Amino acid sequence: MKEFGLPKSERLYLNKEIDSLFQRKGGEQISAFGYPFKIVALLNPDVAASQILISVPKKKFKKAVDRNLVKRRTREAYRLNKNLLEKSYMIAFIYIGETIADYEQIEKGVVKGLEGLAKT
Repeated sequence: MKEFGLPKSERLYLNKEIDSLFQRKGGEQISAFGYPFKIVALLNPDVAASQILISVPKKKFKKAVDRNLVKRRTREAYRLNKNLLEKSYMIAFIYIGETIADYEQIEKGVVKGLEGLAKT
């Protein structure tokens, strides 16, 4: 397996798992903040690697092109910095910024959030 890859097994896509993350089932929910993201996580010892979900609100970014740009930048920042986590989590990156941030700002937010999760 590629060290810096992001295979489907590391993506959170099943409705059942997403509901368990946001409804606090099966463990204590952990929150972290790294502008422009609010990060919600749940410890998930059942799987080998952390799984992520990226949410960009349609209310703030009407055009799909803009939402997809933020998601691509976030995925890339996570992919390159996922080694900061020692345990496996189910993680939701919720974009709360008002404008489209550049890659450097997104990467800083992702790293700050992952470091916050690693401390818990």
